[in-house]
Amino acid sequence: VIVPTFFLSTRQVTSLRCWGFWAISFLGNIAGSILLGALIKGGNVLSGHPDIKDRLREIITSKMVFHENGVSGWWQAFCSAILGNWLVGMAAFNATAAHTVSGKILGSSIPVIMFAALGVQHSPANM
Repeated sequence: VIVPTFFLSTRQVTSLRCWGFWAISFLGNIAGSILLGALIKGGNVLSGHPDIKDRLREIITSKMVFHENGVSGWWQAFCSAILGNWLVGMAAFNATAAHTVSGKILGSSIPVIMFAALGVQHSPANM
């Protein structure tokens, strides 16, 4: 999101190309999510683990509760999505900024662990 927005603000790309980039990114995330779901289903990965299925159902239910809370629920989801996107961006930034492999691993691991522990919203992760 940051890179195409930057180029759009400096007039190095047109808004049509920027929207096209975002559309391709969104469709790629959807296709990857569907493929991952098909592989999990096809590999029968969760069939022998009813406790994992219940935990996944619990996580999905907790993430979808915002629609029952009206405007405050949507605001909560919006803020959670910003936090999730920020953590993903920090993981990418830290991995890029570090000069050693251990620095890249440590720098990207902390935001990823926080992301998973907090259970924040993130469109590709929720797909």
